[in-house]
Amino acid sequence: MSEKFCNLFIKDGDMPVFCYRSGLTVYEEGFRGGNFNALGYNGSGFTLDVLEDMPTYFTPGDFLKKETFSVDINGVTCRNNWKYEFCEQNEKENGSIEVRIKLSNTVFPIVAYVCTLIDGTAILTRHIEIENIGKDKLNVSNVTVMAGGMDKINRWHEYTADENADKLFSLGYFTTSQHMQEGAFKWHDLPSARQTIEGRFSRDRFRHPMFMVKNNVYGSIWFAQLAYSGGYAFDIDFNTESREHTARLSFACRIVGENPTYVLEKNGKFVSPALHIGMMNASMDDIINEMHEHTRKSVFTIPHAHGMNGGWFEGGMGPERTMDIEACKRFCDTFAYIGAETFIIDAGWYCPKGLATKEWSKRVGTWNYAEDLYPNGFDEIREYAHSKGLLFGLWMEPERAGVLSEIWEKHPDWYITKVTSEKDIVLDCSKPEVIEFIESSICHLVDDYKIDVFRLDYNISYSNMHYFNEKGENGIYRYYENVCAMFERLRKKYPNVVFENCASGGARTDLQFVKNFDHTWVTDENTLPLSVLITNGMTMVLPPEYVDRLCAGMFSHEHGALDCSVRNTIFGRPTANQFNSKDSCFNTQQLDFVKHTFDIYKNVIRPFAPTGKIYHHTPEIYATKPHDTVILERSASDKSAGVIGIFRLVLNPNESTVVYPKGIDVSACYEVTFDNSGATVKLSGYEMVNNGIKVTLPTQLSSELVIYKKV
Repeated sequence: MSEKFCNLFIKDGDMPVFCYRSGLTVYEEGFRGGNFNALGYNGSGFTLDVLEDMPTYFTPGDFLKKETFSVDINGVTCRNNWKYEFCEQNEKENGSIEVRIKLSNTVFPIVAYVCTLIDGTAILTRHIEIENIGKDKLNVSNVTVMAGGMDKINRWHEYTADENADKLFSLGYFTTSQHMQEGAFKWHDLPSARQTIEGRFSRDRFRHPMFMVKNNVYGSIWFAQLAYSGGYAFDIDFNTESREHTARLSFACRIVGENPTYVLEKNGKFVSPALHIGMMNASMDDIINEMHEHTRKSVFTIPHAHGMNGGWFEGGMGPERTMDIEACKRFCDTFAYIGAETFIIDAGWYCPKGLATKEWSKRVGTWNYAEDLYPNGFDEIREYAHSKGLLFGLWMEPERAGVLSEIWEKHPDWYITKVTSEKDIVLDCSKPEVIEFIESSICHLVDDYKIDVFRLDYNISYSNMHYFNEKGENGIYRYYENVCAMFERLRKKYPNVVFENCASGGARTDLQFVKNFDHTWVTDENTLPLSVLITNGMTMVLPPEYVDRLCAGMFSHEHGALDCSVRNTIFGRPTANQFNSKDSCFNTQQLDFVKHTFDIYKNVIRPFAPTGKIYHHTPEIYATKPHDTVILERSASDKSAGVIGIFRLVLNPNESTVVYPKGIDVSACYEVTFDNSGATVKLSGYEMVNNGIKVTLPTQLSSELVIYKKV
């Protein structure tokens, strides 16, 4: 295979065209009539003007709204009033190309930079920057990060049996924004209408900001993710209303929330979130793995602590468990037995004995250990964990300060007051003094308690995201600008501390936030069967080594076979809790199976995880109704090894299923192990691809793990 191709081709003239070529993906846009307009995509590497005198650009009449970005300044939409200035490009050390196109506005004293990163994958990264070059403050609102035409099908009626256009395109997204239902992916027929997918403003926080669109005629597929932790909307517009039977597809990615989004001071700069978007003539699996390759290269750029790129196998205890010294040691003993590599004390370590489950939320903000639980501090526990080969960590929720904290009385002005005039315990991180306090509190844990692992949490209602700060702007935008910058500083300050992200589970899984963490907690739902659904969906948007999955604890023990819950975790990055009450002896039969499974993770999966691929054989699993059988596969990029998990979910009458491996070399021979029985056979890649592997699961919520290695 040749090296990844990456190039910007510029066609100069009165109407300049900018052709971004990355891998076999081509996206073009041009300056037309005072706007920057989308001109089209190609998934086979062809420039759109490969026939120089007959380019296949989108024409002016194809789309009513053609501009690739838009912004309102002081309530006025900047459209048709831009002037092209220049384009500059810089090659980065990893071979990526950063493009900055400068536009000046003819109405307002602002300049805009249209910024694009191409890195050799099918995914490009787009954001815009707005600078105030005038004397007065300006209000920035209604920001559209990227928009424009995506595709069109001429004479679409020739491809349908009943002249109904609803089957021409499919729209895929996570169907719910509700807590503990993250990752419920489903494809939907796309009618001739505009559909909007929203989250974190008019909907709850738990829908990851992504969408896919599939052209069912030509086989092309788009995948987009917005890197933003605040309110967003994707508008997907499919229009078949033309006499020429031309079907037109366009989109817009918008920031939504209270206006103004940002108050731009004199000489100030507004930097929008980034949209990661790509198109391929390929399968869903192909573009998912392309997105993962892109994020590993261009998003997760801060080195992992201790060089652990494949993800630590963690262990932790929560407030529902006894949290004293003896209980902590008992946890460490369990984790050492099963091969875990960390011990984390979750919420409640700052609460007096017996009050963790009742007051953990009320006492956040005062970050000192409970003296009746740990009379000599954490030294004894930390050293005991280290003696067992475990890193030591603490949980923290630094963006809140409860009613029993010192902050509640000392700094009442530090809190967010929602647009409903209701005060909450969420600190207003748009204020520099608040960020300074939070950063010093985190440093206190690292420096004074000598932690190796920092676990972040953020338990709020999405109504907290509806507020105005003291500048009179939508506070949430500057909030995340400050918080993300803080965690970037902390990661660089403490390169050997593992930073783990959580937000009531999966409320902040977007690329803006998780890029500053080693991995991220994607849900609080860890019970079968929904836990398998969540693993399935969230590994579409994040590489699996960044997706935290839990067995034991948080009620994941309630039902289903042990093998099903434990194996589910190794298709992300596994975490364990305790497997027995503190006064009972180990069940070695139970723990030996757990250790065996996690040894497979550490010895088979983790070595290839940083560059590996994942295949979603059953991507939908009925969205929020997890019926049927789920099949997930992780494999090495060189096809030398892999694992396939087969999970039989509820109300599934089929005991047997046939699996067709995807991550294998058809010309090679493999040693294939069925983990339930330990039986091993040798099969050719050609045989597996054509005949499949038959697996029998006799009951619901049970599983099989198939391991293959090239011989």
